[in-house]
Amino acid sequence: MTVKHNKLPRNKKTAVIFTVITLAITVFIFVNSLQNGEESAKQSDFFVKIITPILSFFGIDADIHTIGVIVRKAAHFTEYFVLCACASMVSHTKDNKKWLFVPPIYCLAVAFTDEFVMQMITEGRAPQITDVLIDFSGALVGFLVVMLVKRNKEVKKI
Repeated sequence: MTVKHNKLPRNKKTAVIFTVITLAITVFIFVNSLQNGEESAKQSDFFVKIITPILSFFGIDADIHTIGVIVRKAAHFTEYFVLCACASMVSHTKDNKKWLFVPPIYCLAVAFTDEFVMQMITEGRAPQITDVLIDFSGALVGFLVVMLVKRNKEVKKI
């Protein structure tokens, strides 16, 4: 007796996996936004304490406040880079081209919600349009990287 497994086609498995990852990253972003200002600063300070000695080793003496700002802005960029790259992997499993620009739009909606809803209701946090722009920049770069990789794979097939 042979047991039949209901297997999803590879592209549907990929879509499911990246959908789950995309939703998990979105939750991660929102949870971080709900941390009060003090907790958020502690998280940034942890990375500042790691980066400062490394910069000093290379002879770079930077102001701790400046390093902290760079760490926070780099975290915004990176979170949205990964978010949009994963969301783009979902949209690329669709044969229909109308899904192509959904990931950047989704990321922009998450960025606005993150800044102007989540952080507005969190003590010690303030929404900043510059953070939305940094978030969206990271998302666009993540989107472009996936597009370029996909295009490169298609060119290699020819």
